[in-house]
Amino acid sequence: MKSFLLFLCIVSTHQSIAQVPMAMPPDADAFYKNAMPIIKPEFKNVIVKSASLLKSEQVNSEALIKTLHSNPALKGMSDENIEAISTLVMVQASKDADEDLKKMVLS
Repeated sequence: MKSFLLFLCIVSTHQSIAQVPMAMPPDADAFYKNAMPIIKPEFKNVIVKSASLLKSEQVNSEALIKTLHSNPALKGMSDENIEAISTLVMVQASKDADEDLKKMVLS
């Protein structure tokens, strides 16, 4: 009987999925999921590259917005669009950090 319970415990934990609390607001995640498929590829590249540069830094949204204003690919964009791009960059950085954490835990 004990071996059966041990077997049952092992099988049930092997297929279980852990819940990870969301650190990101659901609105930001929904915005990211809706915006990324329709954004131009050059803007996606800016988002991914900017997010990768934020890997080992604390995010300062004002500094990020200033940096994005100076990006040649985003010249002529309104302040609201730059703020939206900065939100996407921060969400992408969060997703990258989550993936890095998952890789560290699994290895």
